[in-house]
Amino acid sequence: MQAGVGLVPEERRSEGLVLLKSIAFNFSLANLDKLRTRNSPLINMRLRSKLAKEMVERLRVKAPGVDAPVGRLSGGNQQKVVIGKWLARRPRILILDEPTRGVDIGARNEIHRLIRDLAANGMSVIVISSEPEELPELCDRVLIMADGRIVRMLTGVQITRNAIVQASYSDHDGSRGAAGLQ
Repeated sequence: MQAGVGLVPEERRSEGLVLLKSIAFNFSLANLDKLRTRNSPLINMRLRSKLAKEMVERLRVKAPGVDAPVGRLSGGNQQKVVIGKWLARRPRILILDEPTRGVDIGARNEIHRLIRDLAANGMSVIVISSEPEELPELCDRVLIMADGRIVRMLTGVQITRNAIVQASYSDHDGSRGAAGLQ
């Protein structure tokens, strides 16, 4: 966090959220230093509520209020909360691991719009995805990895679903098989 890097993990329910806690609580997790009362370990609850309301509005989280348990939200709204807790921190680099897994098409489109807006406004965004159709919409450069190594880089007009799939299944070490998109 001190280096300005945020991580949205692949497993939002077990690694990115505290499901039984409120939306406000979850937004505050990466921002505790900003929400502390002066010279005290206590959290300023008004600041926490204000931060949560701003992020809910900015990310269009559909919820009855910031005190609602995050576990009761749809998958897409949960993902927005995970992303939002890092955006509130204003990282220089945001790593998104499978950012649209388990979300509906509407949330997927909103998350894609958000990713493009962040990049357009100067944030470095790294998207890790196993969905080759997602990457051409989001990326300026795609790195295909196999066995922990970069085996191909695609840029610009090279970034197509077909090129990604072909590179993922190419013969990288003398044996044929799925390279995976990591």
